[in-house]
Parts: sequence; C-alpha cells; structure tokens
Amino acid sequence: MSASLQTTIALILVVLTVVAFFYRWLRDRKKSGCGGGCGCSFNKIKFQMEEKRLTNIAFTYANTVLCDGAGSQLHRLYGVYALSRRFNVSYYHSPLKEIGYQGVVALEKNENSAELLKRYNDIFNIPSDIELPKKFEIISLEIGDGEALAKLVQHAREKKNKFFLVALVCTAPFSDRNPTVFECVKPLSPFKKKSSPIFRVAIHVRWGDLPIGHAERLLPNDYYIKAATKVIELLEKAKIPFVCELHTELPTKPFLVTADHHGMKNRIDRYRPEEPVMLTPEQYGISDFDAIPNLQQRINEDPIETLEALATADLLMMSKSSFSYLAALFNQEGSVLYAPFWHPPMADWIKWNPPILFTEAFEEYCEKWKKMAAKNTKSYEKE
Repeated sequence: MSASLQTTIALILVVLTVVAFFYRWLRDRKKSGCGGGCGCSFNKIKFQMEEKRLTNIAFTYANTVLCDGAGSQLHRLYGVYALSRRFNVSYYHSPLKEIGYQGVVALEKNENSAELLKRYNDIFNIPSDIELPKKFEIISLEIGDGEALAKLVQHAREKKNKFFLVALVCTAPFSDRNPTVFECVKPLSPFKKKSSPIFRVAIHVRWGDLPIGHAERLLPNDYYIKAATKVIELLEKAKIPFVCELHTELPTKPFLVTADHHGMKNRIDRYRPEEPVMLTPEQYGISDFDAIPNLQQRINEDPIETLEALATADLLMMSKSSFSYLAALFNQEGSVLYAPFWHPPMADWIKWNPPILFTEAFEEYCEKWKKMAAKNTKSYEKE
C-alpha cells in the first residue's frame, strides 16, 4: 500500500471519529436536557424559564411521605425550591412534619425531640411565592423527573383558570442530572460566615447509625486523614494559620439497637431484621484522627450548630451525606472538597482525585483566601 493511500485512509478515519464524537455529544445533550432522560428539548424548558412565572401552579415539598433525617429532607425540600425556579413556577413552602431520625444521641436515648423539629422549621423557612387559593387541585408526584414536570407545567399553562399544587418527594432524577439547579440555594443560606485570620477546615464524618445498615456509605477514616494531611501541607506551604474541626456522631457507651428504636424502622440491616445490633464507641476508630494536628473534636454537638459550622468553613470536607451536601450548597465563601457519591458535585467543588488537580485547585484557593484575609485585616485596622 502506497504512503499516499495510507495517509488518505488515516485522514478518513480521523474525520469519521470526529463526526462520531460530535454526534454522540449532541445526542447525549438532547437526552439529558430535561434531567429525566426523556429526550425532550432543553430549549422548551429554557423558554419556560424566560417567560413570566406561572402563578396558577406551585411546587411544594410532600412532607408526609418520606420522613427520614433532617439532612435528607432539607436536601429534597431545597431541591423542590430549585426546581420551581428552573421551571419558572411558584413555590409554596411546606415545613417538615417529622424528623424520623435525629442522630445517634436520639438513638441512644431512644426518643426524638419536638423542639428540634420546631427549630429546623424556624430556621429553614423559605418564603412562599403565593398564598393558596380556596380551591386547588393537588398532584402528588413522588419522582420529579423532567418529562413529568414539563408536562404538568404545560398543562397548567393551558388551564389558567385552575390552580395546581404539585407535591414533590424526590427531585434527584432531575437535580442529579442538572446540579446547576441548586445555584439558587446558596443565597438562601441562613448562616453568615464570620471573618477570621484562622483558616477553618471542617471535616464532616457521617457515622451515627451507618454501621447498622448502609455501611457502603462509610468512607474509611484513612481517606479523611490523607486528605486532611495534604490540605495541612498546602496550608503550611502558603503560611496560612489553620484549625481543623472534626464534626461527627458516635455513641457515648455500648447499647443495643432494635427495629423498634427511634428512627430505625426500615433501617436495621435487612439481612438480620430480627437481631438487635450492638453499637459501641470503639467501632468508629475516633482515635485515628489524633494524627491530624490542630484538631478540635466536635462530637455529638447540636445538629443545626454543626450545619452552620460546616456551611461557614473555609474548607468543608464532605462525607457521603445529604447533611454534608446541604452544608456545601449553603457555603457561600469557602471551598468544598467533594466525596464522590450518588449526588454529583457543583462545578466549583474540588475533587480529591486526581491529587495533582486537587493540589492545583486548592493552592489557587489558598491565594484567593490570603487576599481576602488581608483585605479583612485592613478593614479591622480602619475601624
């Protein structure tokens, strides 16, 4: 085969490869446009966003269907708000009705707190866009995928003389494919960061009841320690003073947990539903974290205060947790080290792997933080 023929064949293969790449890219873009994998056009939703907000349809959180932990419920609640902004419809606030799981402290006491529920609802109260009319139609939708929501919005547009209240449970089918919908949540954070010359590294380790069931959500202690060690190395290189905070829960003493315990309905390991499970402080390996310098152990603290500490940290190290995820969404000025799990990251969050990209991104953030700290110091001196 002549050299010229080989060159021609090679060029044809390159062109075909490029064409195939762009075909797949355009096809996947179309499929994921609405977030539900339905093949509908994103332009249709974009057009809805540009129109005046519909006032005869509102999205609300279905607060009686899945009453699990506060982190999971608030993640879904703010997801409902985010979808109302994306689909350009009204939002109606439905507060939490019950917090089924209130943490390992409640589990150890085998009781929950009505006062804690009230505090959550007082703090995480998103203003409604509208008041409900006397007559309206409730549409319950457990899975909020893009195709179903787009059809409901279009139906409301055609029936302007009726009011539709769409009660949503799970928004992940849309938000997990389109995490940018959560950009509207950051300004809603009820927490405000206080300026400080000390860099706060908040490490959230989701322990609590996970050894009982859902052990796949547990990250090894070694992950947090390696990541924290690298963070500290880079902070010291940048000559930034720091403190590390370990936010987690663990039992204060050994105790047995049964399916009848607080928050344990449908949570006890399904392979041993009739057997009680022993939880002990030693199971969690808290002493492993002694390797981290300048560490403050903030164990079993008030959950709302913990959420505030995570949401206002200069660096939040996430776990596989909606509680972590919510705090990260609220974090307005800090950086977030994302631990990969089923909910995807926002674009500006940092990933641990590959380490070389983590190092580059965190070094860039350190320089930004130093400039902000210097600016705040000058402000203090003027005052």
